[in-house]
Amino acid sequence: MVANVVQFRNRRLVKDKLEQQHALITQYKDPCRLGPGEDKPWALGTLLDPSGLYDDEVSSPESLQKVMENEEGRKEYLVFPPSKSQCPASSQKGRKIPLKGNGRRIDYILYSDEGLQQDWKLEIEEFSFVTQLAGLTDHLSVAMRLAVSTGEEEP
Repeated sequence: MVANVVQFRNRRLVKDKLEQQHALITQYKDPCRLGPGEDKPWALGTLLDPSGLYDDEVSSPESLQKVMENEEGRKEYLVFPPSKSQCPASSQKGRKIPLKGNGRRIDYILYSDEGLQQDWKLEIEEFSFVTQLAGLTDHLSVAMRLAVSTGEEEP
């Protein structure tokens, strides 16, 4: 079993197509991904809008956690893929365009169950955000806890 954090864009743009065909994406499992250009409905973005990075609402681990637990807060502070009418480099603060999806996810945790015994079962126990780097980076770190059951009963 191998787990690692990588950065890719899971979007349907032509320039992202090569990334979506990368060997890492096909050899390892991404628990948040439905397919090329499509994330599962519960998957949230991992890129914070740099223009709001030092706002009080997201500058501490506790406040960033509260924002990430609130849909309106996420819409305010996560970066969303740009629409055709919006310049990709522009700030999202004060935007009036409706947002689609749950934010731009560029940080991935991938895993593989290769090498496990056939009767062993791998499950994702938890997938979460790590907010300890609030105010230091525009990336929202993610964590995943895997559980492997060997099929043997525990005492």
